[in-house]
Amino acid sequence: MDKLVLPATQPGTAPEKGPEKYHISPTASQILSRDLLGAGIELFKQRSEQINDFAFDNSTLTDNIALGLMTSGIREFPVVNTLRFRNRIENGQMLIDEENLKWEECLHRYDQIEEILNEKQGTSAAAERSQNSRQIELYQKDEPIIMAIDSLFADKSIFSRCRPLRQGELKLNDAELKPPESWNGTASQNYLVQSSKLGITHEDPSYAVESHPHLPLYVTGNRKGILCTWRFGQTEDKSLSQFMPEIDPRQADIRRACIKKIMFNSYGDKIMSNNMEGSFTIYQVECHSKNMRKIPIFSLYDNVDSKVSDFDLVNSDNIICTISQKQKTVKIYDTLLPYCFGRQAQVMEFKLKSGGNILLCNQRKQVLYACNARTGAVTELDMRKNLAQTNQYQLSQSHEITAACLSLSRDTLITGYKDGHVKIHRIDTNYVQSDNLTNVKDLPLREKITAFPFDFRGKKGQVTSIKINKKNGGLFASSQAGVLKLLRTSV
Repeated sequence: MDKLVLPATQPGTAPEKGPEKYHISPTASQILSRDLLGAGIELFKQRSEQINDFAFDNSTLTDNIALGLMTSGIREFPVVNTLRFRNRIENGQMLIDEENLKWEECLHRYDQIEEILNEKQGTSAAAERSQNSRQIELYQKDEPIIMAIDSLFADKSIFSRCRPLRQGELKLNDAELKPPESWNGTASQNYLVQSSKLGITHEDPSYAVESHPHLPLYVTGNRKGILCTWRFGQTEDKSLSQFMPEIDPRQADIRRACIKKIMFNSYGDKIMSNNMEGSFTIYQVECHSKNMRKIPIFSLYDNVDSKVSDFDLVNSDNIICTISQKQKTVKIYDTLLPYCFGRQAQVMEFKLKSGGNILLCNQRKQVLYACNARTGAVTELDMRKNLAQTNQYQLSQSHEITAACLSLSRDTLITGYKDGHVKIHRIDTNYVQSDNLTNVKDLPLREKITAFPFDFRGKKGQVTSIKINKKNGGLFASSQAGVLKLLRTSV
């Protein structure tokens, strides 16, 4: 197989300019990623389902991804083994068969294959021979698969960290093999044990999914407003614990109580969520509380405060920003202040002309991005100017933005659209003069990806979620068509 060759560039010079669809010159790694990955590599596909959200294991214990399916509940699968063992076509980018397995079957689908391979490698006389056998196995794959594994999971291309080290293998630190032994002043294991008697299983339909920033733990929100905690790779098909709403879930209206979004603060001791009716709550993460109905430490209610369509963190812990499509307002709250239905905790407000339903905070630039004030538009609000509008970018002329995220370095804006396209835009990273913040018409477009071809009969091309893996920087996206893809290995 021919070796992969990067575009030649002289030291101190910029890479050669790419195709005309780029407004800025991409780097050599970005050109290689674009040419090999194309529209992305399919990791999960179930056409009869809708993937609303997904989450990564942020600890080094597993490489699993948890999915929230609209009707079938939660699915969990290992990424590397999916890349290595699934049958594929189209240069390895498309799965041949769909995933119609239950949660446990999906999680342990490749265990037997991996055991057989490990036994064969264990019979080798030297570790070097075992290493070569794993490399030969990878080189027999398609180029996009090789690049994905080597770029995102370089340690697993030789030896997997998810199993105990054998004699002769690479010496890794114990901290890289397991989550921290203590977190928040308590043993980490206390947060990962069964503490609930409710029989909520992985088959419970879930809409929102989010993982803990440090522990191998993730939280899902179901249609009755209950937040359920799970451990990545757990053996029991039962939720570890729950955060129950103040309203009895048995009497909840699933059209209003369904959890829409979940977010942890940077430390991981607070869970924030909002539901379809527009209510917003913050819970404290505790392992010693035996009370099922946990009292929120902060709440915003639709009947008193603005209906919350979306929210984000302004800092790493207590300052939040919210957007209301109904009241056409953007508000900032300090959740540590004493409050009366959120009014006393409100520190800033801005009235939008046309509303919006997606909100992102660029902490590095101190601005907010409100999406869909007009269809396909992004409004930039400067927090240093009391949320004054400084720019409005028209990223799409005819399609609504349905998902958005910022890169880990806060210098790239990634947006997904109703027609299945994903666009990657460059944004300014540092503080600039106030005069330069205005009269800017467009964001520099780096790349446009046809991630999910639009099906005009089923109308299932919509991008439902876009996220970046904090461990390796990979860009992932899900769609209404029940497909999860790895789009780029870095942004």
